[in-house]
Amino acid sequence: MPFRLLTGILLIASLAGCQQHATADDHKPTTDYAVDYQVNAQIPDDRTLLQSGDTIQAEKGFMTLQQANFKPQTIDVGDIRITIHDVKTIALEPDYSMVDYFHQLTSDTTFDIVKAFVTVENTAQHVRYFSPVATLQAASGTQTFERDIYLDALNGKLAPGEKKQGNIGYIIHDGDTSWTVTTSAVFDAHEKELTTPATYTLKP
Repeated sequence: MPFRLLTGILLIASLAGCQQHATADDHKPTTDYAVDYQVNAQIPDDRTLLQSGDTIQAEKGFMTLQQANFKPQTIDVGDIRITIHDVKTIALEPDYSMVDYFHQLTSDTTFDIVKAFVTVENTAQHVRYFSPVATLQAASGTQTFERDIYLDALNGKLAPGEKKQGNIGYIIHDGDTSWTVTTSAVFDAHEKELTTPATYTLKP
């Protein structure tokens, strides 16, 4: 076989291998959007859970990732922009020390949750008041914002240009596969309603 032909074949094979490797890397989920997130005081940090079956054992409990969706979703509600960075369903077994925290929400010692990592941004030049979740509706029923397990302080006052990041999360029931979220309205500093509530869907 001529030397130039052999060299060409080896070069093509090498480039094909590099291309396959790059494609695999391109499809690997990342959580760069949450790099500055301060870990929640009650819930284990799920940022390393990227593929179904991934687990983490932490001081606050044990988690197994069931499903995940890393496709970003943006919702504009008047001057407020919500970005959904990830949606996950997770099997959670809280540590014994956290039983009292969850007791008001469930009597189960292990349960499934749906959670989303979100950014809430005030794009206005004035103060706004807003909550990214007023209600969460599924086939099994409706939950209100009071049942959020993360309590990451995403509700309330947003200064001009301010961004808040954190998780929203709720205990879920068997058979639920998607959840419709209704936001609050947007209010100004004088409690005047500026924009009616909007809806978006969480689907892992």
